[in-house]
Amino acid sequence: EFTNAVICSGTSTGLKIQGTPNAIVSYTIGGIAQPDVTIPASGIYIINTGVQTVTATTSYIYALTNVVSNSTPPCSSVITGQSATLTVNALPVATFSAASTSICEGTSAVLNFVGTPNATVTYSDGTQNFTTQLDGTGNKSVTTAALSANTTFTLVSVEVTNTVVCSQTLTGTVNITIKPNVAITSPLADSTVTICPGQSQTFSVTATGPGLTYQWYFN
Repeated sequence: EFTNAVICSGTSTGLKIQGTPNAIVSYTIGGIAQPDVTIPASGIYIINTGVQTVTATTSYIYALTNVVSNSTPPCSSVITGQSATLTVNALPVATFSAASTSICEGTSAVLNFVGTPNATVTYSDGTQNFTTQLDGTGNKSVTTAALSANTTFTLVSVEVTNTVVCSQTLTGTVNITIKPNVAITSPLADSTVTICPGQSQTFSVTATGPGLTYQWYFN
């Protein structure tokens, strides 16, 4: 049996074999013969799987095929029905983007996350961390709090549970630029001006903000 029958990519586990001390055991992984192992005096041998790396969840069948005793003459026996399955889960992934990277002061940004279905993503605004869970299709949209200053959102980590919890750290940023709200700094004077026919009158107003345009009304 495996110490852990389900592991995450980038980790390892062990397969325990119990048998006659000093016996030589043959086994396969996925039908491919592996180097024979000798059971120690304790009667227990652990096959180290080594670090397993996958990009998609993968299963491997370890099967014992033969045992030879350490006797004179040696006795050999075919082994059937002795197998164990190791499942290696791929690490979860996630990326994100903004619906718009430039918004008005005092409004919220919308962050769109894409990644491993049902994974939990941790991200930061530079001050605190937040978490959000992707849906069954691997998508999630998050509306931030109202922003009043340029803000950089950064991915921190992602994790998902599939029998075991697998996680990894992430990189990636989204920069949100805040456009200041328009402000009238010198309003039109509230007064009545009388002019004669054919004469003109100049009105002025001062305002701050990006890309200003003006529209005048009368009456």
